[in-house]
Amino acid sequence: MKKEKSRNHKSAGRISVQDINEILRKALSLVEYQYRKRDVVIGLSLSEEPLLAELDRGEMLKVLLTILLEILKSLELRKGRRVLHIETSEKGKSCEILIRDNAPEPFSQGMRGMEPRVSEIIFGSALHRSAHMVESLGGIISWHTSAMERSFRIVIPLTEEYRLRSKGVHKILIVDDEDVVLDVLAGYLHHMGSIAFTYNSPLKALEDMERITFDMGIIDLRMPGMGGLEFIRRIESWLPRNRIILLTGDILSIEAGLASRYPEIPVIEKPVNFRKLQNAIRLVEGRK
Repeated sequence: MKKEKSRNHKSAGRISVQDINEILRKALSLVEYQYRKRDVVIGLSLSEEPLLAELDRGEMLKVLLTILLEILKSLELRKGRRVLHIETSEKGKSCEILIRDNAPEPFSQGMRGMEPRVSEIIFGSALHRSAHMVESLGGIISWHTSAMERSFRIVIPLTEEYRLRSKGVHKILIVDDEDVVLDVLAGYLHHMGSIAFTYNSPLKALEDMERITFDMGIIDLRMPGMGGLEFIRRIESWLPRNRIILLTGDILSIEAGLASRYPEIPVIEKPVNFRKLQNAIRLVEGRK
């Protein structure tokens, strides 16, 4: 019965490979002001590697926001120092999200599977519904409370592609009007075992798209003649958006804001941080 429920959930949502760390950062950014306003000390310790899971980004964001908002309400009742700590890690075939605060509850311990009415009394119906959503992904939410702190633990299965780490990218399209950027990226990708095809003009790249099949594209956002977003729209029949990484010299620009409308496209700021680029490449590699 649970497996059937999981399939129904996936068919109804927008399931794709997502980086848990990236969704967590987004959720925290949406509530960070409210936490700071209440003098909550926030500690963040995320895994260096991306944690790729196959899920509905919007639904997972709702789960994390529900937990963070429930914690915020509890912390408002606490006198003295208020603390929130979030960490992520890889645990075998799964990723783990651990969220801890110092808002003690008059209950010792609980976990999914307890009598529904009891869990709703402790954590509210919103969290109870969130637990069902995580279960539909094959994951689980558990919690523990004591006189000193409370912790929420979310475990989500990693994608098969992430666990195997054997899917290599062979041909990567790079389009940027700066030759020095092309040279640096091409050298780095060659070192990583990929073949880079570099173009300092999107129009020149378009000429080759019909005869070369690329596994991925790294596209500059601002280029003379044709911007990165327009170029992506032009090549979508050959290279879909979920195989694209965008580069920008100004992460706060209007164009970067437009790019954020396409959450499936990672945006990397110049000068390029190679660890961030590597994480973005692994994110794209994990997608089907």
